[in-house]
Amino acid sequence: MPQPRCATGDAAAGHSGPTLVHAIELLKIGALQHHRHGHRQWPMVDYLKPKVFSVASSTHVTGLSEKMLLHTILSEYANSIISSSPKMGLLVLMARAPSWAPSRAFDGSISLWLKYLRRQADGRCSRHRLRRRAIRIFWQSFVDASVNAPYMARLSEYLNTIAAPGTTVQVEGISPPDREFGRLAELRCAVQAIDNGIAAEESGFDAFVMGHFQDPGLYELRATLDIPVIGTGEATLLAASQLGRRLGLVTLDPVFEVWHYEQAERYGLGDRVVHVTGLGCKPEDFASAFAGDQAAHARMIEDFMACALPLVERGADVVIPAGVLPGLLIGREHGLKVGHAPVVNCAAVALKSAEMWVQLRQLNGTEPSRGPSFKRASAQARDDFRAILARNKR
Repeated sequence: MPQPRCATGDAAAGHSGPTLVHAIELLKIGALQHHRHGHRQWPMVDYLKPKVFSVASSTHVTGLSEKMLLHTILSEYANSIISSSPKMGLLVLMARAPSWAPSRAFDGSISLWLKYLRRQADGRCSRHRLRRRAIRIFWQSFVDASVNAPYMARLSEYLNTIAAPGTTVQVEGISPPDREFGRLAELRCAVQAIDNGIAAEESGFDAFVMGHFQDPGLYELRATLDIPVIGTGEATLLAASQLGRRLGLVTLDPVFEVWHYEQAERYGLGDRVVHVTGLGCKPEDFASAFAGDQAAHARMIEDFMACALPLVERGADVVIPAGVLPGLLIGREHGLKVGHAPVVNCAAVALKSAEMWVQLRQLNGTEPSRGPSFKRASAQARDDFRAILARNKR
């Protein structure tokens, strides 16, 4: 078999022997000659369809159908052999130039029948191309499925519906749930979430989402796991900061107002939060709306809008439902705004952030800093943590 040569170089040298050409090279030659001489513009997809590109001395490029391929070969390339080398991923063209072809330009006409296979393009065109594979995401809710089953069912359905193809989301609750709002309850649930996160990584999940806007235990878990750990609050606040300068938060209960101010400061956004207000709701209050009661759903939306309007009047230009419960409530509302302020769906933001970080990790190995910020917890530290929980379970 002849050694690989550059088609353009062979033409300049007057070479008329067999030539081995990479399919992509000839595609570029054909496209270059076509555009260089002012021919009609073709969409790129047209170059990728099965065609024959004839590059002759006139540099005129034409696309021949498969029907014309046999005629072209018989009339111009009686001595040609077209073969493929699947092992190398090349299309090999061995052709001798017709006697009428001037050697000063392209020595003869080079014809290429491109059978463009999507599977080959996905996996072989570039070693840097991201190979798509299934993604499994563990979503930690602070709600008890036995107490608020309609919400948990609706959340799982929603997340798996909006997930990218190949992504599945497993939603898990906590029992007892975060029911007595306050710092101690947040700490208790955070400890359970960290334990669940370790188990999720051991079970092969690709990412862990803290599906509780307050993000308790987020930094501790991020320092414990290798897989991406996404905080719903962190991801949403950072995303919302790209939509406007002044943020207003609507949370479930007034007890969380101070927590959210502290949270914004921790993420470097303390001066961007205009105000935080509470709905004064419990998770159970959303049950009817998520169970399909349209009147209850409309009433909850009205309550949310009533709480959000004063935030906008005080200068907020982005409204954030500071909780997955209200976030899921407005999930079906497309383009929802309070005055001029867009309302950010924290459930969708958290999921899409998880998918993004999984793909970035697959693509180039991006992970959190293992310096002072998120120094990796040792195996001994993990074992000590889980041993405490094991003793309490006994």
